[in-house]
Amino acid sequence: PESNKWTYCKSLNTSRSGVGLGVLGETLYALGGYDGRTCLKTVERYDPQVDCWSSVASTTVTRSFPGVAELGGRLFVIGGNDGASFLNSVECYDPLSNKWTTLPSMCRPRAGIGAGAIDGLLFAIGGFDGMLRLDIVEMFESRMNTWTQVSPLKSCRDGVCVAAYGCWIYAVGGIDGPSYLNTVEAYDPKTD
Repeated sequence: PESNKWTYCKSLNTSRSGVGLGVLGETLYALGGYDGRTCLKTVERYDPQVDCWSSVASTTVTRSFPGVAELGGRLFVIGGNDGASFLNSVECYDPLSNKWTTLPSMCRPRAGIGAGAIDGLLFAIGGFDGMLRLDIVEMFESRMNTWTQVSPLKSCRDGVCVAAYGCWIYAVGGIDGPSYLNTVEAYDPKTD
């Protein structure tokens, strides 16, 4: 950023598209994806201090185009596609034990999900179930270990980008079927 230009970092060990990307502390995680032949379950961790990718424990399920978010020092990977079907499965990575734990599944299988976390709550937003672009929003309460469907988006959004900022979750862009979107929606969990 100081030089106002892009620079190359060390390349991933495995080529992948539709990769899930998340941040835990000072490291970046690339999860799953598609290598041109098959969906992946391998996970790589990037340390920017030494510009190096290393392998960590693989997810239990192959998946491309998943949602990924950090909550409570753990990384959650949500849904996606395994090359044959759309997934509602959810896994959680603990960096201290280098292990993935299977969690309760979402209600609706889908890929292209946006994921974000705020106030101890994890959100799976929008996506595509193989037939329809979706406006569905599901919320995971880690204390209760359950998923609940909450207020839907105003627009269906596949490939939506999601970020938490302040006390809001933002859903930006995506595709609703015929149109690529430039619209932005904001959600306050306290008012639902």
